[in-house]
Amino acid sequence: MSELSASFAEFAALCERLATTASRLERTRLVSEYLGGLNPPAAEAAARLLLGRAFPEGQGRRLALSGRAVWEALGEIGADVHRADWAGAEDFGELVRQVLLPVGAAAVAGTPGLSLGDLVETFEEIVRATGSGSRRRRVALLAGLLRRASALEAKYIAKIVVGEMRHGVQEGIVLDAITAQAGVESAQVRRAHQALGDIGQLARNVRTDGAAGLSAAVVRLFRPVKPMLAQSAPDVAAAFAETGGRLALEWKLDGARVQIHKDGDRVQLFSRSSNRWCARRAPTPPSSKAR
Repeated sequence: MSELSASFAEFAALCERLATTASRLERTRLVSEYLGGLNPPAAEAAARLLLGRAFPEGQGRRLALSGRAVWEALGEIGADVHRADWAGAEDFGELVRQVLLPVGAAAVAGTPGLSLGDLVETFEEIVRATGSGSRRRRVALLAGLLRRASALEAKYIAKIVVGEMRHGVQEGIVLDAITAQAGVESAQVRRAHQALGDIGQLARNVRTDGAAGLSAAVVRLFRPVKPMLAQSAPDVAAAFAETGGRLALEWKLDGARVQIHKDGDRVQLFSRSSNRWCARRAPTPPSSKAR
C-alpha cells in the first residue's frame, strides 16, 4: 500500500504529544498540521485511527478483538505478561507499552518500520478471518503486527484495537482540524460530515479538493447520516424564545432510535452510532385473499 506508506511511528508520536497537550486549540493545530502533511488516502486512514476506528462508520465491521486477545498476542511475541504492573498503568495502552519496554524494539533488522498501510491491511485480514480457528488466526495476525512495533507503537495499536484512545482528541477536534484545512466555516464541514457519515472520507475529500471536496458530501440511501446533536435550553420559555415560537413538542418515549433507509423492497436500519442493524428485504405483504 504505497499510498499508505506514512510512518505509524509518527502517528504514535503525535498521539503521545496530544495526550500531554491541554489546549484544545493546540491539539487542533497539531492534528491539522499532521493531516495536512499526508496524501489523501493516508489522511483518510489517519483521521479514523485518531478516533480509534479501524473501519468507516456505517459498515458494521468490527475487529472482534478484546484486551484479552491483545494480551495473548503479547505473550506470543515473548512479552512477560504475567508480571505486568496493572496498578501502575494509566490505561490499557500504557500497560502494553510498559510490558514491551523490557523486550525492546521488536522490529527485525532490515525490516521497514510500520506504516499506516500495515495497520489497515492487517485489520482487513483480521476482520476477514471467520469460521473454525478464526480467533486464533486473528490473535496471530495481531501478534505479527506487535512483533514489528516499538513499545510506543504497540501502545497505540492496543488503544485502536480496544477503541479507547484517551489522548484528548474527540471527533470535534478532528472536524476543527479539517475545517482549518478547508478554510471554510465550521458549519459547512459539520454538515458535510453528517451527510458522509465517515470522518475518514471527509478528511480525504478535503485533502484532495480542499473546500470544493465538501460538495461531494450528499445524503445517499444506505449510507447512514450522522445525527444532529441538539443543544439544551434552561427551560421551555427560553426554548420558545430562541426559536421564535416555531417549534413542536412531544412526549419522549423509551425505545430504539434508528434511521430507516428504504428503496423499493430493500430496507436497512442504522443505529444512532451508524451501526448497521440489519440488511434484509421487506416481507411480502399478505394477499388480500388471505384469511
